[in-house]
Amino acid sequence: MKRTVTGILLFISLVLILTVYVHAGTFQTDVGDVNADGDITLRDVLVIRKYVAGVLPENDYIDMDASDIDSDASVSLKDVLLLRKSVAGIIDIQKEYGHTDNKRPVGRLTLCGKDINRYKILVPAEQSDCIKTFSSNMQIYLTSLCGVDVPIVTEEDGSPLIVIKPDVEDEYSLGKEGYVIKTEPDRVYIIGGVPRGCMYGILDFLKNYCQVDFKSNGVGYNRWKRVTVEEGIYDCWIPALEYRCVRVSGYNSGNLEGFLIPNKTNALESSTQLQSTRYGNALGRTYANAHSFAVLIESCTDEDQPCFSDDEILSECIENLLALIEQREAFGYVIGEEMNQISCSLNDNTDFCLCAQCKATYQKEESMAGALIKFVNSCACRVKEEYPEIDLFTIAYYEFRIPPKTVCPADNVIICYCWNGCNNHTFGSGECRDEAHYDINYNNNKEEKYFLGWAERTDKLYVWYYATSFIYYMAPSPNVLNIYDDFRWLYDNGAIGIFTEGSGSNTFEDVKGYLAAKMEENPMMCEEEFEDLLDGYLKNKYGAGWEYIRQYIDLQQEAGDQVWCFVNNYEMPFDTYGRQYMAEHYEEMEELFDNAYALARSDAERRAVRRTSLHMYFLCLSARYEDYYVNGTAGQKESWKNDYQNKLYKYTVQYGGSVGSSAVGSVPATNAITDSPMMRFGLERKQQRICEIWTLRI
Repeated sequence: MKRTVTGILLFISLVLILTVYVHAGTFQTDVGDVNADGDITLRDVLVIRKYVAGVLPENDYIDMDASDIDSDASVSLKDVLLLRKSVAGIIDIQKEYGHTDNKRPVGRLTLCGKDINRYKILVPAEQSDCIKTFSSNMQIYLTSLCGVDVPIVTEEDGSPLIVIKPDVEDEYSLGKEGYVIKTEPDRVYIIGGVPRGCMYGILDFLKNYCQVDFKSNGVGYNRWKRVTVEEGIYDCWIPALEYRCVRVSGYNSGNLEGFLIPNKTNALESSTQLQSTRYGNALGRTYANAHSFAVLIESCTDEDQPCFSDDEILSECIENLLALIEQREAFGYVIGEEMNQISCSLNDNTDFCLCAQCKATYQKEESMAGALIKFVNSCACRVKEEYPEIDLFTIAYYEFRIPPKTVCPADNVIICYCWNGCNNHTFGSGECRDEAHYDINYNNNKEEKYFLGWAERTDKLYVWYYATSFIYYMAPSPNVLNIYDDFRWLYDNGAIGIFTEGSGSNTFEDVKGYLAAKMEENPMMCEEEFEDLLDGYLKNKYGAGWEYIRQYIDLQQEAGDQVWCFVNNYEMPFDTYGRQYMAEHYEEMEELFDNAYALARSDAERRAVRRTSLHMYFLCLSARYEDYYVNGTAGQKESWKNDYQNKLYKYTVQYGGSVGSSAVGSVPATNAITDSPMMRFGLERKQQRICEIWTLRI
């Protein structure tokens, strides 16, 4: 910043000669009003000139934002000159440089040195429905952000422009979803792959550069006096995963345009909305059609699986697949755009065909998946003849997770591997034991071997990732921090898509859903960025006391580390948490939640803290039941009873915390104590979903 004593002396001389007071009027802007008195006068010129010269007295006032007239991030003699021209009436400083709306979240937004009110949004004359939707959304968001209605045009007229440009010639190799954001003098370019890249580029420009905040409960705006988008930006995003889906309660809300799509979700578990041209023909449905043989084969019910060696069943499946595609085409689905995948998958049960032919194939391939893949390949071959744009989606599930010895999936078959290993240890860590764990004997050492076997056989490999216990919502899987290492390992070892599934809404499941979505968006991020995303989400949800919740997550993770391998879909609560650890750390954990509650400033934040604390009370009081309520002193018994009745039970009723699936019961009808919370809340039964199936011993 240039500062000269000579300059200030010359300027003071000029002020002494000038006897006329120039009044510039009262502006609805802070730009140029250096001393914040509501007027732009020679007094402002004098103050800013003193600042430039480095002789500003301590009692003089200078507003740095108001002084940077041209928004180049520095206060210099150029700003003095512009301010003087304004005072002299040579330029209209508000029109040229000074749009500010102090009632809006961002007082002043400048792009490449010019105010946003000078810009227009340039879109193609023949624009897609997706570009039309999100350029219009951009216009709305900018108006809400800073009060400027930025016009949308289809031709250049000499104005500074935000250029929305589909990369139809594939000049930037962006694929279907990638984008480039770059800034030059008077230009902001958002260049996107066809058909979804411009959509993601617009949303990321608003989020990363303009302070638009896409939240699960609605679009918000961060408050800044001034936001400046500099020249010379070159920002590129090309997805590492082609398929990104999250089905987790609390995360997967109905806020499609304001949250799910800005987080790059391109598939939903059941909604058809994403498949529309409005959203660039994203992948759409998966979960609703994941278990599909019962739909495609009349003789097959939800309770069993088809015979993979029966030619009549194969013909029926092919016929119904083609009929289903034709039906959707008749409904108006465009093949290859609104319909690009169809499920041909196992039902959700373990009643597998054990006929002689199927058994022989199982044994020959040293895997039950051999018969399945042969069957699906035959279907895929026939579908490809009629609809080469469509892939068949099938799942490697239960014993079908073991890859076949010789059979490989056809090039239009997607394998979705349903990971069923250990949920305590991270993938690739080598921490799992190989010996049997209870009745299940699932661990990541074996699971990784299966997955890598599939990766050798196909380059169309998705993963079904289970984020929590679907049975015991009061004992959520303590694996929030595992998501980083797990997703990174999956991407590094061949996954091109991830479907994250979870359930329950009174714990950290929405946090897991958000982190999963961000890792699906960028599985190559560094661990520090992952931690920042976690902290940011907690801050938004829990308010000023978020750091106490973050400390609790570390304790929760440690509680899980007290046990060994566990599978979150099957285990009892104290198979996933160290009972003694929860008993010993109860006061410490409760204090963290109490501290967070004390700092909460809204009903939503207070509710979030209390709902999340429910599982802590449930586990800790269950862990202490015998020692404190049954065998403890009178004081211990009374303290335990109070915490059960006036905390766990009261908060569960008051805040509507979910206990678990219908299979494990619900909140007790009364708060009378007859046994431990583990039994009172319906979690006394050992989970019976352990598979009792015929398996190959290989």
